[in-house]
Amino acid sequence: MIRITDGMVELTDKGYSFTDEAMQYILTDKKNELESMKGRFLLFRAE
Repeated sequence: MIRITDGMVELTDKGYSFTDEAMQYILTDKKNELESMKGRFLLFRAE
């Protein structure tokens, strides 16, 4: 979802897509949105 070129970090197309969907999830607080994202993006969390 990111690429590093000449020391610069940038989002790939998939990174932009994930960021957009994640922001919508955060702003609307809809748990069903997160579930659908899990199928399209590798999501994990440390506990």
